[in-house]
Amino acid sequence: TDLESLFKESSALLTCTKVTGGITNALFRVSGFEKISPAFIAAVVRSLTNGGTSSTSSVIDYSPLVDFDSVLVRIFGAEGMIDRDVETSTYAALCNADIAYRYLGRFKNGRVEGWLDGFLPLKCTDLTHAGTSLE
Repeated sequence: TDLESLFKESSALLTCTKVTGGITNALFRVSGFEKISPAFIAAVVRSLTNGGTSSTSSVIDYSPLVDFDSVLVRIFGAEGMIDRDVETSTYAALCNADIAYRYLGRFKNGRVEGWLDGFLPLKCTDLTHAGTSLE
């Protein structure tokens, strides 16, 4: 189908890099979204909203929905130790209150978050410094 060929073409433009710093999670940076075709974005949105049957959705420019180049993909670890539903709803609430950065979505064993350029992951020893919480 058209969506499948657009997916193959677009996914080839993405790169995935392992990020260090996760204590219980595997972290990955997926980059290259600025190169993704607006036609692919529109096709995905149409398929998610109404199965692509609306003629008006084909004239809408969905590309502003992707105003980032990279995302953080978090694969949950430590199963059973942390209630991921509570954690994710708390994170989403913090994002809605502009306390945390972007929450983009959840999947079965992880979630997708906005990527913060120019930041480094904290080490456990960083958390012992009072000044860390002020930054």
